[in-house]
Amino acid sequence: NQYSMDEYEGILRVVTTTTNRNASLYCISLDNWKVVASVENFAPEGETVRSVRYDGTAAYVCTAYTTVVELHDPVYFFDLSDLDNITYKDTGTIEGFSSSLVNFGDVLLGIGYGEDWNTLKIEIYAETDTSVESICSYEVPRCEFSEEYKSYLIDRKNMRLGLGYSHLDENGSYEDCYVLLQFDGYNLIEVVKAPVTGNHDYIRAVIIDEYLYIFGDNFIKHIKVVFA
Repeated sequence: NQYSMDEYEGILRVVTTTTNRNASLYCISLDNWKVVASVENFAPEGETVRSVRYDGTAAYVCTAYTTVVELHDPVYFFDLSDLDNITYKDTGTIEGFSSSLVNFGDVLLGIGYGEDWNTLKIEIYAETDTSVESICSYEVPRCEFSEEYKSYLIDRKNMRLGLGYSHLDENGSYEDCYVLLQFDGYNLIEVVKAPVTGNHDYIRAVIIDEYLYIFGDNFIKHIKVVFA
């Protein structure tokens, strides 16, 4: 998708799934359309690209091996500051995968799936000298949520994330809600959890003067939540 491509100082950077079910990164000069650098087949065999995020000379890539019963992935950090010497590091294999990667200050935010296709998993990653490590995660089992990036509230300044989801409770009933999470440097804290119905792809939210306004797919039915 559009997040797999980025232009930086005259270089088009592209991450793509290859035909042999792997992943490659290419850097292409916009002056002559020649490949000036590449890292080919960097993922484990059988994995495909699930999400990409660029941040200046850095690129973050999530590849995943996905079957009906098994989801696992690594998240990669690429240093593109020297195209003659591209280096990268990764998390190793972890459960689930991120369908969206978001640069979130000094850390990386991943939004996606946990151990199965019915688990929402939001994870915070940090780069170390030798790897990319998971700091913490927020998981909701038996859950449906939107993969539409526009439906997420991303507040980088205050390290907050908002999104809607539907959770199947122990009684077999669905709970529709909107949740606002905040990263305190150690954990993802649930700041607000409000009932919201509707298609999660179309839910939007905005914070104004520390009030959270949530709009569903019917704009007349809006909710105003005061922060605690």
